Amino acid sequence: MTASTAATVTGAVGLRDQLSSAATERSIHAPCHHDDFGSLTSGKWTDIGVSGGGGGVSDVYRQPSYQKDVVPASMARVKVAHKTVLGRTVPDIAADADPDTGMLVGYTGTDSHGNPGPYRTVSSAGTSLATPLVAGLVADAQQGQRSPYGFINPLLYRLARTQAFHDALPISTSTPQRNRAAYIAPDDTSTSADVDVFDAQKRPDTQQVTAKGYDTMTGIGTPNGAAFIAALRRGLWIHPGGSGHRGVSGERGHVGRQSRAHPTRRQ
Repeated sequence: MTASTAATVTGAVGLRDQLSSAATERSIHAPCHHDDFGSLTSGKWTDIGVSGGGGGVSDVYRQPSYQKDVVPASMARVKVAHKTVLGRTVPDIAADADPDTGMLVGYTGTDSHGNPGPYRTVSSAGTSLATPLVAGLVADAQQGQRSPYGFINPLLYRLARTQAFHDALPISTSTPQRNRAAYIAPDDTSTSADVDVFDAQKRPDTQQVTAKGYDTMTGIGTPNGAAFIAALRRGLWIHPGGSGHRGVSGERGHVGRQSRAHPTRRQ
């Protein structure tokens, strides 16, 4: 995961049903960094392990101006040369990346002789799904506009805490968990039956944070469909130098503190 201040970093979430703060049922984006995945093969269950996504703070690049007053200082602090400074945090935004709710992709393979095989389907997931989902929404918003958006991060952060984004919230009494796990039946890509237990990891075992507003799991949130597109089309942001325009230069870098590696699930 890059921490370049000139890149838009997309994080990973899953689609889970929760109760909203207004106590009405709806499907919202919820973090999936605590999932424990089990697989049943030949009558034996195997715990594959905890998997998911996450972000962190760079120890190379300082906090860009567009993150100021949006990213909590507690999530941006990092020690560099015995000094505590505010670094560039990632991700910026997030989108669906969970194999349980991923995009179904169909393909026809070939055998060793080059003959076409049967048509198969597989669930696309990971940031390989989340990133193009976001890119597609931005491309939709770009259609019909007189000028390109260019570097879009300042505009995205200006839209933080608005209806342009879903804010992925931690499980609480006001946003309780409705679904405890998902059962994945055998299909044409796997003969095993699987169970995905949500939010199974103990909090002390991870540095990742889910909170109201910006967090290191989902950034400023997940794009809210048509509301996100409409907000981008309306959004001329004001550069710190003065005039309103779309675009700003930045630097390159990498993440200094990241989440641990996670096992790969069926993707």
